[in-house]
Amino acid sequence: VFIHGVTGHPEYTWVSSEATDLSNEVIWPREWLPSDFPTSRIISVGYTCTLSKLSGGQCDSLAKQSSEILKKLLLANVGQKPTFFVAHSFGGLIVKAVLRLAKEQGHDHLINNTLGIVFFSTPHLGSSFAATPLENLFVLHTDGIKDIRPSKELLKLHDDFIDIA
Repeated sequence: VFIHGVTGHPEYTWVSSEATDLSNEVIWPREWLPSDFPTSRIISVGYTCTLSKLSGGQCDSLAKQSSEILKKLLLANVGQKPTFFVAHSFGGLIVKAVLRLAKEQGHDHLINNTLGIVFFSTPHLGSSFAATPLENLFVLHTDGIKDIRPSKELLKLHDDFIDIA
């Protein structure tokens, strides 16, 4: 299960460009993984998350995003078989929050069948970018971006995740 980060896309986040010519773009999870893992189902989860509310941007809170994504994963029967997550940035926080929520709601199959998680640039304890005091001069942070600020809530998510893992 691939989960992108802020401003990401369920396919284009995972592009490998073999040259400067954009026609050579390869969405590597779709193109490369099936040959190595032919019996695997590869899923990429999408959600909307922009940095700023300016120009109509949005990003729901981490709690709301993780709740919605957990519902999608359960509807797709994710966790019935061995599951691996690959997450970038905010997507890593979503994975941690999804697994915590799954445990709270008794979806033990998802917890027990999650065999690995790859975190790329995940701000596990928060990001100083989201906490800059000058943010209001340049951007109006969305709810999700506000959740990336270093906080007691992120520390609790991190501690809860360690207990689950």
